[in-house]
Amino acid sequence: CAFDSVPADIGAIFTAMQFTPPSRCAHVNMYHTVKVAEGASGAYAHATTFEAAVHGFAGVGEAREQRKQLLDRMEARAP
Repeated sequence: CAFDSVPADIGAIFTAMQFTPPSRCAHVNMYHTVKVAEGASGAYAHATTFEAAVHGFAGVGEAREQRKQLLDRMEARAP
């Protein structure tokens, strides 16, 4: 499991594909929430999660283009 989770992406694509033409899901917003217990001095995460977040934000443009290409291919195959 990483910050930019493949299951979340697949779920968003699956949901978008449920729209029947000519309707189309043009945009999906994902929100990440971190809750820290009251009185806690800080939040903790695994180093790999932190690295995935850093690389995910750094490569957001490339990932956006890859997702667009994937969605285009999936839409072309949709019945």
